[in-house]
Amino acid sequence: MKQLEAGVVKAVKQADAGLQPVTAKIGEIKAPDLLHDSRLPICLHDDLVVLEFTHAETKKRQGILVQWNCHPEALGSKNTKVSADFVAATVSELSKTQGCPVAYFTGTVGGLLSPSGIKVPGPDGKLLADGTFERTEGYGRLVAKEAEKALKTAQPVKLTPFEIRSRDIHVPASNNYYRLAGRSAS
Repeated sequence: MKQLEAGVVKAVKQADAGLQPVTAKIGEIKAPDLLHDSRLPICLHDDLVVLEFTHAETKKRQGILVQWNCHPEALGSKNTKVSADFVAATVSELSKTQGCPVAYFTGTVGGLLSPSGIKVPGPDGKLLADGTFERTEGYGRLVAKEAEKALKTAQPVKLTPFEIRSRDIHVPASNNYYRLAGRSAS
């Protein structure tokens, strides 16, 4: 454990030593055609958000953060392989087209916001089969294209200073499985 802690401390110190001044822009786009809610009530949070970080002096793009509200499970429920799902294709495509590192964050996914049932065309225009790596990669590229649209509309944003707040709340649960899980956790 101490070796792990030493590695974490070293990584933080290296990151701190490499800090560069950046400016930030935020872009947002609605992408309802890329999202499916498989549980009632249907409630799509279809905002795709990007943050773009540009070096303050050289104006060179330093990185992009993408936040999309979709379970990364384009491979479907029968998939038994470990993968980064569509996220890998999204990050890869944006890294190529934008020439910088890309970080991806899954946002609010509700009951089951997923790419299930979304029609994904292949390079030849034919729809790709559900549960395949080809469809998963195709969906990831579609997400990347929407992120690129959001980047084109990005506006300057000030990210600091920021504060973190928390508050305990009580939400009554009528689902017996949740109640049982709560008892076993304490």
